[in-house]
Amino acid sequence: MPTKTASLLLLAAALWAAPACAHKAPKIDAPLGRVVVYRNGVAYFERRATVDGSFSLDVPRGRVDDFLKSLTVVDLSDGSPLSVSYQTPDRSSARSVSMKIVLPPGKRDVLITYVTESPAWKPSYRLMLGDDGKAQLQSLAVVDNVSNEEWEGVRVGVGTTSALSFRYDLHSVRMVERETVDDGTLIAQAPPTGGSAYAVDGAHKRVIANVGLDDLEGFAVSMDDFRNIPTGSSTGRDYTAVVEASATVTMEESGVALAGASSAESKSELAGADEPDEPPPEPPVMRLVNQLQGNADRIRIEGYRMDGEADTSSALRRANTLRETLVANGIDSARIEVAEGRGTVEDSSDVLRVTAVDEVLQMTQAVGDGDDEAPRGSALFLAKQPLSLEVGHSAMVTLLEAETSAHRVYVYDPASERGSTRFAFNAVRITNPTDHTLDPGPFTVYAKDQFLGEGIAEPIPPRANALVPYALDRTLRVRTQEETQDDIQRLIDVQRGVATTDTQRVRSTTFRLHNRGAQRATVYIRHRVPSGWKEHDLPKNAQRYGDDVLVPVDVEGNEHATLTLRDTMPLQSTLNLRATKDLVMVKRYLASGDAPPSVAPQLRALVDAHERAQALHEKLHAAQEQVGALRIRTQELRDQLVLLRKSKKAQSLSSHLAKRMREVSDELDAALLVVSGLKNERLAAHIQLSTIVADLAVDDELAVR
Repeated sequence: MPTKTASLLLLAAALWAAPACAHKAPKIDAPLGRVVVYRNGVAYFERRATVDGSFSLDVPRGRVDDFLKSLTVVDLSDGSPLSVSYQTPDRSSARSVSMKIVLPPGKRDVLITYVTESPAWKPSYRLMLGDDGKAQLQSLAVVDNVSNEEWEGVRVGVGTTSALSFRYDLHSVRMVERETVDDGTLIAQAPPTGGSAYAVDGAHKRVIANVGLDDLEGFAVSMDDFRNIPTGSSTGRDYTAVVEASATVTMEESGVALAGASSAESKSELAGADEPDEPPPEPPVMRLVNQLQGNADRIRIEGYRMDGEADTSSALRRANTLRETLVANGIDSARIEVAEGRGTVEDSSDVLRVTAVDEVLQMTQAVGDGDDEAPRGSALFLAKQPLSLEVGHSAMVTLLEAETSAHRVYVYDPASERGSTRFAFNAVRITNPTDHTLDPGPFTVYAKDQFLGEGIAEPIPPRANALVPYALDRTLRVRTQEETQDDIQRLIDVQRGVATTDTQRVRSTTFRLHNRGAQRATVYIRHRVPSGWKEHDLPKNAQRYGDDVLVPVDVEGNEHATLTLRDTMPLQSTLNLRATKDLVMVKRYLASGDAPPSVAPQLRALVDAHERAQALHEKLHAAQEQVGALRIRTQELRDQLVLLRKSKKAQSLSSHLAKRMREVSDELDAALLVVSGLKNERLAAHIQLSTIVADLAVDDELAVR
């Protein structure tokens, strides 16, 4: 167990195995007073000395640039900065540069400060759990002295600032390469360098395509059109053929096929009788499909609001529609991200932008550590007492020792790389008791002189709560189940039995928890919402956890609990109003009460007519099966009679079979009459259904985008 009273812990063993000369810091003829180590690879050094005109220092050659760009000499008598001069360093092979800093004449007390390269300090936390949700939190920093001098009586500190640092050549003598100018008679002017005007976080991104409303027309996708396409398939499809195929109905598909109409005729009627003399130009969406099939680049589809649109739902719906269209044509969904564009656009031809993701990420990661959403602190901690630390040794400095609240809970995390899809982790829910951000680092958890486990914490903002998983006891078992369905939100247009709708795709994730322990447990479900989706009707106790959602669930001992979370994705889809699978969505639309009064009666009549036609089709199918069975039985009896005629002793059996065959024949004739009547009824029902579909219309005001 770590002690709670030590404010500074020194490690006697050397923790840095590399030679000290490889990490030398400037050696100055002035006592070292304070050292502050930062997480960005530098350290701040502060010295005080009495100087008469000049002082000497020895700077490792690799540290000259850091030293020069940060060196400050201040006169302590009035706090004014002093100008300095030094001999220009040469390009010799010496490991260090001897520099003599010349100050204005006179003896004075000066403060010398500079920043130089240093290993980053490492955070480490201790959490001692108590009773009634109380706990003791210790925050420690591991600091390494890899300079070329011992730290004797030095105030050591660490900084959690988000300041940037870099290398910059200041000690080299720079010669300017000047342009040669002549009379200009043989020089042609070069064009300016081309590039994109769009940028993210100051970094340029490559725009692959701009897609407008007119370009997106006719490319709405239904869920069944792409559900069975293998992930990563590189085979593109003619989407016009997909729409035509979905509008062509056979008896096997819907049970209400029009007698005498072939599939080819249905396709011709849908596509139009007049064929163009020349092939039409390739739509921009299909050009984008062909372009993406030729590479493996990841892309981002950004949907922009148009002037007059109140929110971003329409923009996101357009972006998702384009994404699903690309997936339906063989583009791997894992390559596609969906985002809401910032700002609005006036031109409908620029409502969607497709950009390359990898280029943006590669440029933005240069200024961060890969997680530009993580909070960063700006605190400075100094040890209460001076510290002496030999070269090549390290120290553990206590940054914080405070009481806080902490509770033992469970966290189910199926989304993280090291998470589990079957069990919930033992975790502690801790509150940051300070006004600064706690840096990410390892947590060691204790309770009543017992080691419980270790975990890694992400940055914890001031006064915020955090979950730290530390063990996996498999007490909480979790099973998940996902279901997806499309719900109509608005009917936009109906043409030849094919409806275009604003659709909301709903993904329901059900978590079934089983507490196999005897004690009541609180489980935090970590739910990740994929790109392009949004949370729908979250529980009131849900909490944000970065880009994810945390939902607590209480489970009694030896009991079960269930939680269902829903995410939605807006789309624009096409529906075949003659197909059973699509009319199921229409029935849900009517049941929701969202259908406008001018359309609801038409849709209800359509559903009733389809259900009647479907029922007749099922009756006809059963009657046809009965006819087939009777024909088989009749043939069997006929074959048996032929065999019995050869035997004179089977006259009575022959008479019985002959009588039975006449009865079966009568049943067959009656069944054939039933089949004929059902065919006529089904034909009438289909004509009625076709009439309702043809007369179905959407008011213009309902179709306004």
